[in-house]
Amino acid sequence: MSEFHFVITIQWAGQNQSTTDGVIEAHKDSTRQQIFHEVLKTARQSSRLPNNVPAAVVFFSLDPNSGGRS
Repeated sequence: MSEFHFVITIQWAGQNQSTTDGVIEAHKDSTRQQIFHEVLKTARQSSRLPNNVPAAVVFFSLDPNSGGRS
């Protein structure tokens, strides 16, 4: 498992916007796309945004959560 820190901002209907950050663990064989979809799901839940409401991703960052350690 690898640990990543993410920051994601989503926007929906009108000017509603939410930024979420956190840490996610992913299997070594997970793709960036798979991780993105998990992060997006987390952001929607954090914003209490139903799945049937369209949302645009305004910002997305995903980096190893190692803090520069090897």
